Amino acid sequence: MKHPTLFSLLLLAGPLLGQDPSLVPTQIRNRIILEGKQKSQVAKHLDELTNGIGPRLTGSPQAIRAAYWAKDKFQSFGIENARVEKWSDWKVGFERGPWSGEITAPKSAIQNLHFVTRAWSAGTKGRQEGPVVLLPKSLEEAKAHPQLWQGAWVLGRLGGRRRFSPKTSKLKTYLKTQGILGFIAPSRNRLLITSGNFRITWDHRPSIPEVTLRVDEFQKLKELVTNGQKPRVLFDIRNHFIKGPIPNFNVIADIIGSEKPDEFVIVGGHLDSWDGATGTTDNGTGTATTLEAARILMASGVKPKRSIRFMLWTGEEQGLMGSRAYVKKHRSDGLMNKISAVLVHDGGTNYCAGLQATPSQLPILQKALAGLDQVDPAYEFSVSPLRFFVGGSDHASFIPAKVPGFFWLQKGKANYTHTHHTQFDTYDSAIDAYQRQSATVIALSALAIANLGKLLPRTSRAEIAKLTGGRGGRRGFRLGVQLKEGMFVVAVVKGSLAEASGIKKGDQILRVGKRKIESTRDLIRGIFRAFQRGLKKIPLFVLRQGKEKQLELKMPKRR
Repeated sequence: MKHPTLFSLLLLAGPLLGQDPSLVPTQIRNRIILEGKQKSQVAKHLDELTNGIGPRLTGSPQAIRAAYWAKDKFQSFGIENARVEKWSDWKVGFERGPWSGEITAPKSAIQNLHFVTRAWSAGTKGRQEGPVVLLPKSLEEAKAHPQLWQGAWVLGRLGGRRRFSPKTSKLKTYLKTQGILGFIAPSRNRLLITSGNFRITWDHRPSIPEVTLRVDEFQKLKELVTNGQKPRVLFDIRNHFIKGPIPNFNVIADIIGSEKPDEFVIVGGHLDSWDGATGTTDNGTGTATTLEAARILMASGVKPKRSIRFMLWTGEEQGLMGSRAYVKKHRSDGLMNKISAVLVHDGGTNYCAGLQATPSQLPILQKALAGLDQVDPAYEFSVSPLRFFVGGSDHASFIPAKVPGFFWLQKGKANYTHTHHTQFDTYDSAIDAYQRQSATVIALSALAIANLGKLLPRTSRAEIAKLTGGRGGRRGFRLGVQLKEGMFVVAVVKGSLAEASGIKKGDQILRVGKRKIESTRDLIRGIFRAFQRGLKKIPLFVLRQGKEKQLELKMPKRR
């Protein structure tokens, strides 16, 4: 016989205090906690997703497979209306196969290499071995030594990070015509970050591999070359392009409301991931807790007043594309006015420890979610006033439609930066105890909000900007711009950092310093890294009325 756990003792002792029984009846609450903490399947969901399917790059066969897998999972819980919903077709898909590399000479330096390539970038033509030569400093230098390039791997950073600036594109083109095997650039640290640009055409696919090698191994190769030891490397990179159209899907499943079935609380996360690892903490963990919250509620026999809609979006990593498409599709049919809240879990494996709310939402949510700090005494939970807005995930897509979008605040011992988009984002980085807690809290929160007498008060970007004073999330301050595809500025928040720095509606953001910007994540990372280096004025380049213009982001004091 097993010894009774803390949770079984609490349940035997009587109801937990705090949560309004008119929103979550005590008997149902106890079932949810027992199901979520003692009978959890959240680790099973995550294992099937990350180890069974693997990485889920939007536009890849794995992403499509994951969407149908998630639909089937929802249906297995008893949600018969679970379905996939296409939001776009892409011109070119991408599938990453195995990749490996090694130093093959000199004998004293033989070792395996740690590296990554961008998604939608070229692989090798089988196993390609060749000498390592240093990147020439200019086109003239390259042309002066044409014998060096045929069948060689070129070592060095040309332009920005894994990119080639317009000033050096001629050098890149020349080296390609001379028959090089590929380029090798250094990572910025020992973390190998995966990214990529899907905006390519079939007729203009990348053709030369561009490897980002772990910085310490890059330095070793450079020393071997400069010391005259003539190193050779071998890479085998199985990157494959897939001719489109490639369909992209969101996954939707509803527990239908008993009184107001046409009103919704949305619970979700993004199903897609980058493909340098298996996409566990970004965002397999959020996908698994969304699935588990649905399973818990179905197993507990809940009958919410409003419908609880579970959503798993794709295209998040390319700019919240799946959720934005969903909002765009439904802005004209009135659905946005019937959504009480959007609860998004996309902060990794640390446990869900609270929400931030506007003044009109705060007392309602504090009452509705009271007692969640008692689900497990080991874990905190609170609803606090909105102090900063965490963007960059799918809840943000709903804010322009004035839908209350919430990003779970999370606490715990996991280091999200260590796994986020890196080679370490694998199944073993997830913490099961945190995942159980998060799924249980999400299920209880969704049910309580679904059973409120009224929809939560609306919110807006202007209100959020006013309440936060332009402050962003954990990484710094809110820039204060609304962007559309192509990094075009469509709105600037009054009083924001963007306005103070001279950014205007209609500008196209090109670079932060030397770093080329192709997505909101590029922009966030570029500003953040400059901020980390202590820059008080960060150069920002925009295209305005056909001319490139340099602006300066005047950063606030370091916090």
